[in-house]
Amino acid sequence: MLSLGDALAGIALPAAVAGLLLVLLGRLAGGRGWAAALALGCGDLAGHVGVRGWRGWVPKESTDWIGAGAAAGLLVGVLGLTRRGPLAVRLLLRAGLAFAAAWFVAGRSLARRGELPAVAFEMALVAAAATAVWSLLESRRAADDAAQPAWMPALMLATAAGSAALAVGLSGSVVLGQLTGALAASLGGALVATRLRLAPPLLPGAAPVLALTLLGLLLAACVHASLPPLAAALLALAAVVPPPAAGAAGAAGAAGLLSGLQRLLVVGALGGAAIGVAFQASPPFDV
Repeated sequence: MLSLGDALAGIALPAAVAGLLLVLLGRLAGGRGWAAALALGCGDLAGHVGVRGWRGWVPKESTDWIGAGAAAGLLVGVLGLTRRGPLAVRLLLRAGLAFAAAWFVAGRSLARRGELPAVAFEMALVAAAATAVWSLLESRRAADDAAQPAWMPALMLATAAGSAALAVGLSGSVVLGQLTGALAASLGGALVATRLRLAPPLLPGAAPVLALTLLGLLLAACVHASLPPLAAALLALAAVVPPPAAGAAGAAGAAGLLSGLQRLLVVGALGGAAIGVAFQASPPFDV
C-alpha cells in the first residue's frame, strides 16, 4: 500500500519540481523548448531519487538505466540536438539514443539468456518504434494544437502517463509502477502550470525526455515484469494521439475545447485498454 512518504517522494516531489521549473524558466525562455526539457527531466529525475534514493553517477543495474535515459533526454532536449539540422541526422540521433536506452535497460540481460544477434534485432525493432514516437512528439508545433486550450496537450500526456503507471504497476513491479507514476506526476505539475497560464505548453521541447523515459519504463516492465507488449504498444499510441485535422485549425472557444476533449477520450480509451490487457496478464495478488 502506498504510504504518505511514498506519495510525497514519488508524486508530490516530481510534480513540484517540474511545475515550478516550468513556471520559472518558461517565461524566461520565451517558450523555447529547452525550458520544457529541463523542467520535465528534472521533475522525473527527482522522482527517481525520491523513490529509490541516490544511486550514484554510474548506473549499476537495469532500472538505473531508466534514469540515465531520462537524463540523456534532458540533455538532448536542452541542447535541441534533434530539433534542428538535416532530417536524416535527427532521425539517426533519435534511433541511436533509443537503441542505447533499449540495450542497457533490457538488451544486455536478454543477451545473457539468448543469442546476441536475435536480441540485437529485437532491440533495433523497439528502437525503431521509439524513434517513430519521438519523431511524432517532436514534430508538433504550436499551430498543430491551436484548436485546443494550451493546457490540453499536457493533460493528454499526463493521462497517457497515468494510464502507463497503472498498467506497469499491475505488471508485478511496484518500483517500476512508482517510477512511471513519477513521470505522470511531473506531467501533472506541468499541466497545473500551463492551466494557470503561468508557463507555455510542453511540446516539442520535452519530447526527448518523454520518449526515452517511456521507452525505458515500458520495456523494463515487459522484460523484467509481466507487462504484455500489446499493453506497451497501446500506451505508446496513447502518447501520440494526433492533433486535429487541418480544417479544425481555426477552431476556438467551445469548438476547440470539444475537439481537445474528443482527443482526450481517445487517449483515455487507449490507456484503459492497456490497463485491461495488463490486468489480465498480471500475477496473482494473493502471492
